[in-house]
Amino acid sequence: TILGIVGLSIGFIVWNGVRNGHEKLDPLPTEKHPPVHKVLAKLMKTPQVWIFSLFGFCMYTPVAAFTDLWGVTFFKQTLALSEAQATALNSFTILGLIAAGPVFAGISEKLQSHKWTMFLSALCLFLTFSGFYFAHQLHHGFLGFLCFMFGVSFGGEVLCFAAVCSLMPRNMGGISTGFTNMIVMMSGTLFQPLVGYL
Repeated sequence: TILGIVGLSIGFIVWNGVRNGHEKLDPLPTEKHPPVHKVLAKLMKTPQVWIFSLFGFCMYTPVAAFTDLWGVTFFKQTLALSEAQATALNSFTILGLIAAGPVFAGISEKLQSHKWTMFLSALCLFLTFSGFYFAHQLHHGFLGFLCFMFGVSFGGEVLCFAAVCSLMPRNMGGISTGFTNMIVMMSGTLFQPLVGYL
């Protein structure tokens, strides 16, 4: 319930606070869109698309395998927490994810570089996720903060979509985003059962 209220509040703020720029965008081309198979072929022949998509794949893997599926079980078994306590602790990661997008979008705009922002995000994600190795030694309050920062660190992952779209013509934006998202979401399909097996 609390997360729902937070989400609705953020949606209300964005709806009322974000405005389109005054500059006029070039109109989208009126010519017919190329066939989907040709667009996909162009995407798959562009090395940078694969680099950014695989970056998103690697960044999403800890979230898909840990937070989405095994996080609650990990906290229950490692810290001997109840289901409710472990779920509450895991929820701090989701709160961090909510804050992550605007944070890293702002950093990217400040640095004027997707590459360095994505590198910073990956470094923070590695450091915070590594901290879970010491979970049994940490105070629950600090562990909640660590979960939150783990979620925040994930924010640079969303830049892979913007980076891929910037490589392609504007009329290919939808397919570019869909292709990148397909690669990213494969991380959960592959690693959730693997982590469970391990």
